[in-house]
Amino acid sequence: NVSKYRNDEKGKINFGDRKIDSISFQGSDMEKPTYSVYLEDYIDIGIFGVDKEEELELYLKKHKISEINNTVSIIVDNDPIEVGIDPYNKLIDTDSGDNRIKVKEIK
Repeated sequence: NVSKYRNDEKGKINFGDRKIDSISFQGSDMEKPTYSVYLEDYIDIGIFGVDKEEELELYLKKHKISEINNTVSIIVDNDPIEVGIDPYNKLIDTDSGDNRIKVKEIK
């Protein structure tokens, strides 16, 4: 899931100036919806492996993200150990520690 917001001059989170300026998504397992300003962003998606105990970039490409809820399927030639959205933390993020996850942790 991807969401984007803006902060006003006092630091208050703003998802858009008017109700029509934002989008939302609520999955069946979610207690409340996720909101976002409109998304039309190119974001790096990366897949990483290991070769002789050295991290190996198996895949890194920008994908256009225009929805909150996204599914991406990528096939790589080697066994992946981690995947990431904005894996090198180029974008401003409230929690950059969750940009990469070990493959065995993915459900």
